[in-house]
Amino acid sequence: MAKYLLLNSVILPDSSTFNWSSSQVEGHPQYETFRLPHLVEHLDNEGAQAMKAPLLDMYSDKAISDTAYLAGNSFVEACPYFDGDAYKNKDLDPDGFKVTGARHRLFWQDRDRNYSSPYLPKFPLIKWQDGIALEASTHVLHNVKLAQATGVLLHFKFFQDFAVRAKLEANRKEHFADAQQYVAYSEVLSSQSNLSAFYEGSVHYENSTQLVRLGFMRMPKDFPEVNAPGYWKEFTVV
Repeated sequence: MAKYLLLNSVILPDSSTFNWSSSQVEGHPQYETFRLPHLVEHLDNEGAQAMKAPLLDMYSDKAISDTAYLAGNSFVEACPYFDGDAYKNKDLDPDGFKVTGARHRLFWQDRDRNYSSPYLPKFPLIKWQDGIALEASTHVLHNVKLAQATGVLLHFKFFQDFAVRAKLEANRKEHFADAQQYVAYSEVLSSQSNLSAFYEGSVHYENSTQLVRLGFMRMPKDFPEVNAPGYWKEFTVV
C-alpha cells in the first residue's frame, strides 16, 4: 500500500468519540465504512497524490461561552451544527469556498477589516515525494495531481474556552501575520460575551452522505461502493 501522510487531523471514527489535541477531524465520502486504508488504495489506483478537504466550522446552538466540552467526549455531540448557506462557491474546483463560513460571518462580515478571514482549503492527505511543496502550513500545495474526490475537515474551535484562547494567541502574536485572525476573534468576543454561531442557516450534521448532497464534498461516479464484492481486504497501516 502506498504511504500517504495525514497532516494535522484525526479520522472520524464510528463512535465519534475523541481524545485528541487536534481541532480538525478528517471526513471523506462514505468514511463511516470506507476507511482510510481503502481510501488510500483508491487514490493510489487513481494516480492521485493528494486529496483536498476544506475546513468546515462546527458549533453548538448555545453561546460559544456556554458550549461545554470535556476531553474524551464527542466533538460532534458538543458542536453538531455548521453553516448551510454561508459557504459560497462550493464546487471545490479549484478553490471552492475560500473565505466564507461561520468565522467569516461572525468576525469579518459587515466589519471594516483590512485583512482577510481564514483561508479554508487544506490538503490533509498527501502522498509525499520529491518536488512537492507545501505553503502556508497545509493550505496551499504545489506540483501534485489531486484526487477527484474531495473531503472535509470538520473544524472545532467554538468551545467554552475560545475567548480565553483567542486573547492568549492575540497577545502572543505567533500565528500567521502576527495572529491578526485571533485579534479579530478576541475583539468581538470581548464585546459580545454571549455570542453564538447558531442562526437560521445552521444545519445539523448527519453523515458523509449529507455533506456530499449539500456540496461540501465531491464523490465521483466511479468512487467505489463500500459493499462491492471482493473489495474488502485486510490492511496493515505503517
